[in-house]
Order: sequence, then structure tokens, then C-alpha cells
Amino acid sequence: MTLAARLKREFVSGWKPFEVVWLALFIIAQIWAYVQTPDSWLAMISGISGILCVVLVSKGKISNYFFGLIFAYTYFYVAWGSNFLGEMNTVLYVYLPSQFIGYFMWKANMQNSDGGESVIAKALTVKGWMTLIVVTTVGTLLFCSSITSCWW
Repeated sequence: MTLAARLKREFVSGWKPFEVVWLALFIIAQIWAYVQTPDSWLAMISGISGILCVVLVSKGKISNYFFGLIFAYTYFYVAWGSNFLGEMNTVLYVYLPSQFIGYFMWKANMQNSDGGESVIAKALTVKGWMTLIVVTTVGTLLFCSSITSCWW
């Protein structure tokens, strides 16, 4: 299969008109935000690549990792320039490693659907949702009790 055919299959297959319009609106909103309050080209590229990464993840496309890497690297430098140390650490120790780990895990679970390769997303069961809610609530309460400015 040629590179052009693979790119077409990755980026064109499986899209509904609503999804294309929705994606375009968010990219336009990102560009509009840059026009209104110009920060840097790097910040705008970071925002657009972050949007593309999240949308491609939701579509089950492996190309999300390419845009995720662009987002992680560009956002790291944007955060560095603004001295956002917590954001830098999150990108460096969570987002960047996740791109590589996720790519290889994703590649191992590829399936053919809608004329292209993708990963079929699974949904949480009721038991899974209940577990998530309980763990999140308990974790939040434990965290809150460990700091001095609790709300209770």
C-alpha cells in the first residue's frame, strides 16, 4: 500500500460530517484566540496539535501519537517560557512517556474497521463506573484531609 493511500485511510476514513465541522470549529477557535491575544506561534501550534491529538484518540486513530508528541514538546517549551514548573513536570513525566508507551500498546491492539486501522474503544460497565466514583471520592477526601486548607 502506498504512503498516500495509508494517509488517506488514516485521516479520511470513518469521519462523519458533524465531526469534521466540530473539529474545524475548535481549530478556528484556537486560531481566533491567538489572533485576539497573541502569545507565540509555538503556543498556537501546541493548542492545535493538542486538539487534533484528543480528537484522533476519540476516533481510535494511531496518528494521535504524532500530534500528541508535537503537543507535548511544544507545550513543554511554552510552559518553560512561562515558568510553569508543574506543567513542565506533567509534560516531561506523564505526557511524553505516555506517547511512546501508548503507541506500542495501541499498535498491538489494532483492528480493521471502516476501511482503516483503529482501536475499538470499550465502555465502562456500571460496576466500573461505581468503582471509579468511589475511588475518586475517597482519593479526593484523603488528599483534602492531608492539606491544611480543607473546606470542612
